[in-house]
Amino acid sequence: MSVTKLLEKVRRLPEGVLVPSHFSKKVTVQNAAEYRYSWVDMLKRHPSAGVKELRSTERGDAIYAWLYRNDKSWLMSNRPKRKVNSQSHYAVNYRDWDAKNVAHLESVYEVMANVRNRPRLTRTRIIKELPRSNSVEKHLPDLPATSQWLTDHEESVEDFQLHRLRIAYEQMKSNDLEVKRWRLLRTAAIRIELVTPKIEAEIRRLEQS
Repeated sequence: MSVTKLLEKVRRLPEGVLVPSHFSKKVTVQNAAEYRYSWVDMLKRHPSAGVKELRSTERGDAIYAWLYRNDKSWLMSNRPKRKVNSQSHYAVNYRDWDAKNVAHLESVYEVMANVRNRPRLTRTRIIKELPRSNSVEKHLPDLPATSQWLTDHEESVEDFQLHRLRIAYEQMKSNDLEVKRWRLLRTAAIRIELVTPKIEAEIRRLEQS
């Protein structure tokens, strides 16, 4: 029997107590029809209510509990639809956001770059200094000035090794140690196979200074 015909049949039944205090009676088609009808009736009377709100109404919790125990499949197919937040998101002013990002990065970059034992200033590391950093990463295509600034300032492995060489040099001078190539490489933790012409030139400059 279809639900429509079943509900029509239930409407002809005499009114009575729909929810017994104990669920000891054997479940019958008539019982199921009564509870289904009561549940559908609540949905109609409270069209914007969710399950919690329906259960808080008179008889709502008992009707829900009976259907959940005895007619769960039907109940799950006739639950209130999830409420969708219809509040529209505000329009993002990407140009303003872009400009603020660049201004913020300009204000913090020098301090970041001059920290002695800092990590390499990768694009990801620099972005973390920005407010709403997670959103910046997701929207970089919409923030061209920010993206270009990061491209111009992100630190390559070679640049980072040059920074470490200069820190190593300062440590040797402060400890009155003779500046030697091997000592610079060891202190800066640079492996021989990673020494580039640019790094070699910097080592010679530091040895002679």
